[in-house]
Amino acid sequence: MSDEPTAHTIFTQDLLEITLQSDENLDALLDLIKDKVNDGKNIRTHIFSILCELVWLNSYILLILRKDLQDITFKDKEKKEVIVPKVTLDALLSLVIARSQAIDELNGFSYSLSLH
Repeated sequence: MSDEPTAHTIFTQDLLEITLQSDENLDALLDLIKDKVNDGKNIRTHIFSILCELVWLNSYILLILRKDLQDITFKDKEKKEVIVPKVTLDALLSLVIARSQAIDELNGFSYSLSLH
């Protein structure tokens, strides 16, 4: 058995979309949190907890992308796929799934992070 960490690939376009979505989500979340704080009513609600969770998830996704993918290695000359350590891919997958579930929960309360 080899001690070398295994690596996988992810489409370059998917990495860009994950990054863009995290940035857009953070912008929308900060606006929602500001509105919730300025409203002053029931700031300790479940919705506020979801907003905070989403700030953390999106921020951590961006941190992983910055930290673990500073020196990008492409699979081939077309640069359509990036080689990613398995541990990084696993972490990203878990965070993106958690983010999706939290967004669904937030949408259930009639709050949206979609840009209008």
